[in-house]
Amino acid sequence: MHYVGLSRVTCLKQLKILNLNENKISVSQLVLEEMKRLREKCKFQVCIKSSLDCQSNEFSFVFFNIRSLHRHFIDLKGDKSILSSDVIFISETRLIPNDCDSDFQLRVFELHRSDFPVHGIERSGYGLAVYVKQSISCKIASLFWIKYKFCLSI
Repeated sequence: MHYVGLSRVTCLKQLKILNLNENKISVSQLVLEEMKRLREKCKFQVCIKSSLDCQSNEFSFVFFNIRSLHRHFIDLKGDKSILSSDVIFISETRLIPNDCDSDFQLRVFELHRSDFPVHGIERSGYGLAVYVKQSISCKIASLFWIKYKFCLSI
Protein backbone atom coordinates (compact mmCIF):
# COMPACT_ATOMS: atom_id res chain seq x y z
CA MET A 1 0.00 0.00 0.00
CA HIS A 2 2.93 2.37 0.57
CA TYR A 3 3.89 2.19 -3.09
CA VAL A 4 0.41 3.11 -4.28
CA GLY A 5 0.30 6.15 -2.03
CA LEU A 6 3.86 7.27 -2.81
CA SER A 7 3.37 6.82 -6.56
CA ARG A 8 0.77 9.62 -6.54
CA VAL A 9 3.17 12.23 -5.13
CA THR A 10 4.23 14.81 -7.73
CA CYS A 11 6.53 16.91 -5.54
CA LEU A 12 8.25 16.57 -2.18
CA LYS A 13 6.20 19.43 -0.71
CA GLN A 14 3.13 17.20 -1.00
CA LEU A 15 4.79 14.30 0.80
CA LYS A 16 3.77 13.72 4.40
CA ILE A 17 4.36 10.25 5.82
CA LEU A 18 2.84 9.46 9.20
CA ASN A 19 3.41 6.21 11.11
CA LEU A 20 5.63 4.68 8.44
CA ASN A 21 6.32 1.02 9.13
CA GLU A 22 9.55 0.28 7.25
CA ASN A 23 9.19 -3.44 7.99
CA LYS A 24 6.17 -3.51 5.68
CA ILE A 25 8.17 -2.19 2.71
CA SER A 26 9.93 -4.85 0.66
CA VAL A 27 10.84 -5.77 -2.88
CA SER A 28 9.67 -9.06 -4.29
CA GLN A 29 12.45 -11.43 -5.30
CA LEU A 30 10.61 -12.02 -8.58
CA VAL A 31 10.78 -8.30 -9.34
CA LEU A 32 14.53 -8.20 -8.60
CA GLU A 33 15.13 -11.16 -10.91
CA GLU A 34 13.04 -9.65 -13.72
CA MET A 35 14.81 -6.29 -13.43
CA LYS A 36 18.16 -8.05 -13.62
CA ARG A 37 17.03 -10.03 -16.69
CA LEU A 38 15.78 -6.87 -18.41
CA ARG A 39 19.02 -4.99 -17.76
CA GLU A 40 21.34 -7.81 -18.82
CA LYS A 41 19.55 -9.67 -21.61
CA CYS A 42 16.98 -7.38 -23.20
CA LYS A 43 17.95 -4.67 -25.63
CA PHE A 44 15.57 -1.97 -26.75
CA GLN A 45 15.91 -1.14 -30.42
CA VAL A 46 14.26 1.89 -31.91
CA CYS A 47 12.35 0.92 -35.02
CA ILE A 48 12.10 4.40 -36.50
CA LYS A 49 14.80 6.82 -37.48
CA SER A 50 15.33 9.88 -35.31
CA SER A 51 14.79 13.23 -37.00
CA LEU A 52 18.38 13.98 -35.95
CA ASP A 53 19.49 11.31 -38.44
CA CYS A 54 17.50 12.62 -41.40
CA GLN A 55 19.34 13.58 -44.56
CA SER A 56 19.11 17.12 -45.92
CA ASN A 57 16.84 15.95 -48.77
CA GLU A 58 14.35 14.34 -46.35
CA PHE A 59 11.39 16.03 -44.70
CA SER A 60 10.72 15.23 -41.06
CA PHE A 61 7.81 15.94 -38.79
CA VAL A 62 6.83 15.05 -35.24
CA PHE A 63 3.39 14.64 -33.73
CA PHE A 64 3.45 15.04 -29.97
CA ASN A 65 0.60 14.97 -27.43
CA ILE A 66 1.95 17.43 -24.87
CA ARG A 67 -1.04 17.59 -22.48
CA SER A 68 -0.48 21.29 -21.69
CA LEU A 69 2.02 23.45 -23.50
CA HIS A 70 2.17 25.68 -20.42
CA ARG A 71 3.42 22.82 -18.30
CA HIS A 72 5.81 21.25 -20.82
CA PHE A 73 7.11 24.10 -22.98
CA ILE A 74 10.54 24.04 -21.29
CA ASP A 75 10.76 20.29 -22.04
CA LEU A 76 9.84 20.94 -25.67
CA LYS A 77 12.44 23.72 -26.02
CA GLY A 78 15.13 21.39 -24.69
CA ASP A 79 14.40 18.34 -26.84
CA LYS A 80 16.94 18.36 -29.68
CA SER A 81 15.30 15.44 -31.44
CA ILE A 82 11.94 17.20 -31.68
CA LEU A 83 13.52 20.54 -32.60
CA SER A 84 15.46 18.95 -35.45
CA SER A 85 12.17 18.25 -37.25
CA ASP A 86 10.88 20.42 -40.06
CA VAL A 87 7.32 20.52 -38.73
CA ILE A 88 6.16 19.88 -35.18
CA PHE A 89 2.51 19.11 -34.47
CA ILE A 90 1.60 19.55 -30.80
CA SER A 91 -1.81 18.33 -29.62
CA GLU A 92 -3.67 19.02 -26.38
CA THR A 93 -1.92 22.37 -25.95
CA ARG A 94 -4.64 23.70 -23.63
CA LEU A 95 -3.92 27.18 -24.95
CA ILE A 96 -6.62 29.85 -25.00
CA PRO A 97 -6.84 32.98 -27.17
CA ASN A 98 -5.46 35.15 -24.33
CA ASP A 99 -2.15 33.21 -24.32
CA CYS A 100 0.56 35.15 -26.17
CA ASP A 101 2.34 33.49 -29.09
CA SER A 102 5.60 35.02 -27.90
CA ASP A 103 5.43 32.90 -24.71
CA PHE A 104 5.51 29.73 -26.81
CA GLN A 105 7.86 30.71 -29.62
CA LEU A 106 10.58 28.28 -30.70
CA ARG A 107 13.68 29.66 -32.36
CA VAL A 108 13.68 29.17 -36.18
CA PHE A 109 10.01 28.07 -36.18
CA GLU A 110 6.83 29.87 -37.09
CA LEU A 111 3.94 29.09 -34.72
CA HIS A 112 0.38 28.41 -35.92
CA ARG A 113 -2.33 27.74 -33.34
CA SER A 114 -5.83 26.40 -33.14
CA ASP A 115 -7.12 26.89 -29.62
CA PHE A 116 -10.20 24.93 -28.65
CA PRO A 117 -13.05 27.15 -27.43
CA VAL A 118 -13.11 27.75 -23.68
CA HIS A 119 -16.30 26.82 -21.88
CA GLY A 120 -16.61 28.17 -18.35
CA ILE A 121 -13.47 28.93 -16.36
CA GLU A 122 -11.39 25.84 -17.12
CA ARG A 123 -9.04 25.40 -20.05
CA SER A 124 -10.08 22.75 -22.51
CA GLY A 125 -7.92 19.65 -22.82
CA TYR A 126 -7.75 20.29 -26.55
CA GLY A 127 -5.87 22.65 -28.82
CA LEU A 128 -3.24 22.29 -31.51
CA ALA A 129 -0.01 24.08 -32.28
CA VAL A 130 1.92 23.61 -35.49
CA TYR A 131 5.52 24.79 -35.63
CA VAL A 132 6.94 25.08 -39.14
CA LYS A 133 10.63 25.83 -39.72
CA GLN A 134 11.03 29.33 -41.09
CA SER A 135 13.24 27.97 -43.87
CA ILE A 136 10.26 26.04 -45.30
CA SER A 137 8.04 27.91 -47.69
CA CYS A 138 4.62 27.29 -46.22
CA LYS A 139 1.52 29.36 -45.78
CA ILE A 140 -1.18 27.89 -43.60
CA ALA A 141 -4.46 29.23 -44.92
CA SER A 142 -6.57 27.78 -42.13
CA LEU A 143 -6.18 25.72 -39.02
CA PHE A 144 -9.39 24.66 -37.33
CA TRP A 145 -11.32 21.96 -35.51
CA ILE A 146 -14.35 20.12 -36.89
CA LYS A 147 -15.94 17.82 -34.33
CA TYR A 148 -12.60 16.88 -32.77
CA LYS A 149 -10.87 16.47 -36.14
CA PHE A 150 -8.06 18.75 -37.11
CA CYS A 151 -7.98 20.29 -40.58
CA LEU A 152 -4.94 21.97 -42.11
CA SER A 153 -5.04 23.78 -45.44
CA ILE A 154 -1.80 24.81 -47.10
